[in-house]
Formats: sequence, C-alpha cells, structure tokens
Amino acid sequence: MSFESNMQDLIIKAKMLDGRIASYNFDLMLDGILYNAFIRCYHPELIGTVTKEFTDFSLPLATHKMPSGDWYYLCSRAFFKSEEEDIAFFNKKQDLDLAADYLNDDKSKKDIADARGKYKAHRVAMIVKYTKEITWYAHGFKSEIEKLLNYINAIGYKRNIGYGLVKEWIVEPHKKIQFDKSIRPIPDYQGNCIKRIRPPYHCYKHERRCSYDL
Repeated sequence: MSFESNMQDLIIKAKMLDGRIASYNFDLMLDGILYNAFIRCYHPELIGTVTKEFTDFSLPLATHKMPSGDWYYLCSRAFFKSEEEDIAFFNKKQDLDLAADYLNDDKSKKDIADARGKYKAHRVAMIVKYTKEITWYAHGFKSEIEKLLNYINAIGYKRNIGYGLVKEWIVEPHKKIQFDKSIRPIPDYQGNCIKRIRPPYHCYKHERRCSYDL
C-alpha cells in the first residue's frame, strides 16, 4: 500500500476521556499506535498470536533511511502536560482453593505452581499520569491515519481496566516539522541513550543507540 504522494506534515491530538494514562515509558510513539491499529484494521487474524518474527507493515507515514540502511518513521513521541502523577499498584493472586477443585484426586493445591507460570501472584507498580490532551507530529497520509485511529480507543498500559481511554482523535495539517532528536529518537552511534526506533516496540531487534532529548 503506497501513500507517498498524499503525505503532508500533520499534528495529531488525542482528547482523553478521564485523563489517566498508565505506563513505564511515556514516549508513546505514534508509529507504535498506528502499527497496532494497522493490525486491527487489515490483519485481525494476528491479534493475540505469538510470533518470533515481526512484520514491518507499510504504515501511512513517511520514512527516513540512514546511510547504514537502517530506517525509521517520520513521527514523534507523545507530548502532553501531566497535571498530576501517582503510583498505582496492580495485583493478581489466584484463588488456589478454587483451582484445587479441578485437580485430579491424587493432587492438592500444594501441587499448583504458584511461584511461576500462569498461577504466579504479582504486585506491579506503575506510574499513572493525568492529562486532558496528548499531541503527536507526523509526516503522513491524513485520511488513512484518521481511518486507523478509529481502531484505537485507548493508549498506554492497563487499557483493559479503563486507563488511557481516548474520547476523540483529531488529525490536522501543520506547518513544516523538523523530525530531529527533540521529538523522537534518532539513531546515532555516539548518542546518549538506547531506544527502539520503530514498531513493534517490544521487538529487541529494533533497539539502537540514539540521540534523544529525554
């Protein structure tokens, strides 16, 4: 799918429903959000699957190719003003008495591996920030980005319990944007940090040393 001839500089805004965003990393890169939306729109059969290799889908964003052959999308991280910040704890503990009801007669709840695997209890701390609006910048195909964002109703972590809910997406033309280290990580062997430069962001193969205004 080719969008190059219809691309322009854009500003993208997410109007938040109640403003709560949970995450470990608040970069919240736009290409990562659109990657998720692309799968939901064009490849729903991939949702929930586990694979060793990941596909670089042709997102409706311009790309910049480095002399090394590496590349990244011309889009930004999230920009927003946090009105408040908390630490929330998310807990999970299985009811082993209930689980024991489904064991064979010669087993008891002592035989359930509660220190590892799917029955392992956990208590995870996560930062929660509060904001009314989040902004991104991109060079891309406006109508296709708008289409994909219709598939995204929440961002960040813990979306399944109501965090990061988006009330409205707005995509508008913008003046010329400079896609430098002030708005996204730029691969640089002498850079100041290690970042993943394109989606999917959980794929370690996309990790590079970068220059970035943290």
